[in-house]
Amino acid sequence: MNSARFFTPFLLFAGLTWPASAKNVWIDTDVSIGSPIRETDDAFALILAFHSPEIRIAGVSTSYGNASLAYVDLVARDLAWRFGDSAHLSASDVRAGARSTRDLGHRSAASDAIAAASNRRRLTYVALGPLTNLATATQLHPRPRPRIDQVIIDGRVDDGEDRRV
Repeated sequence: MNSARFFTPFLLFAGLTWPASAKNVWIDTDVSIGSPIRETDDAFALILAFHSPEIRIAGVSTSYGNASLAYVDLVARDLAWRFGDSAHLSASDVRAGARSTRDLGHRSAASDAIAAASNRRRLTYVALGPLTNLATATQLHPRPRPRIDQVIIDGRVDDGEDRRV
């Protein structure tokens, strides 16, 4: 296992410097762990975020990417059920989003929840998977767009190299 890849989610959250008050964070993920899938980075990042006193998780959404939306949603709900108490999250707080790139512009529980959360408060959006849910939320609900102050992306560019943006 590439240790740099393993520690990336830790560095993503540990490296953020917040003011004294907790930041409102929305996490969008394509988490997929278990057999036969071994992508542990998103799960590690979620568990760290659930336990961080420096952020307040406004919501979690799921998307295709590392696995099908059904599997990703199942894993995210399980993690929220097991570890979400410290962040005041439950499995029912996870919102399913895009099944593929073809869902861009099609309403989902995730796109509606992202828009609703950003209407209530300013957000930092952390993308651990494809950006389809955010793109759809801003396309269908243009009003909340200015209330998303920062977008943090943990992803790959077309050449397959890991890049932090």
